[in-house]
Order: sequence, then C-alpha cells, then structure tokens
Amino acid sequence: MTTNTFTWIHKEYPNDSLKNLAKRVTEYHTACLFSTDSSVEYHYDGDGIEIGRLFLNPQAPKFTIEDIHVLNDLFNFNVYFTENTEDRTIANADTGEFDCLVSLASGDKVNTNPEDIGLKNGNHYVIDISPTAIHKALNIYKNISSFTQLDIFNPTAVKEFLNTCKGTRGLFTVSNCFLYVVSSLIYDVQLRLDLQNKFIQVLADDKIEWYVNMLGADGTNYSFVRAKDIVNKQLDTKFKILPWIA
Repeated sequence: MTTNTFTWIHKEYPNDSLKNLAKRVTEYHTACLFSTDSSVEYHYDGDGIEIGRLFLNPQAPKFTIEDIHVLNDLFNFNVYFTENTEDRTIANADTGEFDCLVSLASGDKVNTNPEDIGLKNGNHYVIDISPTAIHKALNIYKNISSFTQLDIFNPTAVKEFLNTCKGTRGLFTVSNCFLYVVSSLIYDVQLRLDLQNKFIQVLADDKIEWYVNMLGADGTNYSFVRAKDIVNKQLDTKFKILPWIA
C-alpha cells in the first residue's frame, strides 16, 4: 500500500547533456521513492518538484543538475563512509547459515556483518571500488586478511574475485551499488538494471550458492535473496510514469 504521492513537474533544460542528466537523476529519485512504497506522478505544470533536482530532502539546498560544482563533488568516487545508512540485517532460522561473506569496505558493517549473519568460519572478504575505503578498512579491521579493490559493474572482475572465495553458501552485501546517485547520473535505470543482471548472473553461475542483500537498480529491496532466484529482472512498468521510459 502506498503511503504518499510524489509529483514531478517537467522542466526543459537548455541542452541535451543537461536534459539527459535531469532524466538520470529523476530516475534515481523515482526508484528511491518506489522503494518506500510512494506513488509517483509526472505533470507538465502545477505543483511539485521540477525534474533534475539533485536532492529531495526538504532541508537540503535546491541544487539541480545545472549546479556543476555540486556534480563535481558527487563524482568523487574515492571516498570512505564511516557509517552505513542502512539498518543492520540480521539472519534468522529462515535465512539459514552462511560460511562465506563479502562486505563493502565503507562503514561499520565490515565489523557487524559476521555477527549479524552468524558467519561459521573466517571466509570474510572485504571489497570496494574506492581505494580510500580499502585503505581505511585495512587500518581499522586488522583481523581480516582479504581486501580487494573491485568494480562490481565489471562481470569479468567479479568472476575472477569469486574464484578466490571459499565456502559453499555465501552472502554478498551489495548495498545500494546499483542505486547510488553517482552511478545513476552515469547510467540510466535500464542500463543499471542490465548491469545488475550481469552481476547476479555471475553469482548464480558460481560454485558457491550466493545470496544477496541489495537495494536494486529499480528500488527493489532484496534481503537474503538467492542470486539464482533474481536473474534477468525486468524494469517494472510503473517506471513508465516517466515519459521517456518506453
């Protein structure tokens, strides 16, 4: 059941680059809204938020994709987040036991994930695309021996990484990698979903039975979901509320 309705208002930007950026960030926010069970409308006039707004928090400055200095700050991928924005996800009798775990380097879940899932041995692997996050985590979590800089958008690199993992039943904590604002500004929602599908397919084909905790490209929240059960996902028709979505 939807809890509220959000309204986008169409805005024409002066060139194709800005128009495309406005579409991408609007897709990102729309997916985030769908993840909270909000309904979304799109109008060409009236009251609402004009497309291209970078931040929807009412307290945030009303920056848009025309504020290039803000975009430049957002595109600094080499960052380290000291805390996670997601709640801790606790395994239970229904989720089963895991003997392999992959955590992202940023935040404190490197420390809490093994306890939260009841990891049965030391097969804990820490990855991140950010070299700063890897460096910080190396200095904080000295009891973990495996740290790898990895771009999960690269299926070949993911497959090579999985070849180093040990265990029979693993949890890959993907977080919001496929619904991250920077990735969303680069790739449209369909392409991010395609990249997600390629990543999930690699997990599904691996020797380990992988499960994921992940906020998907379209805003779907997957909690302890088996990779083999979510291969080849299709974009939900509700995204057609955005007029450029076929």
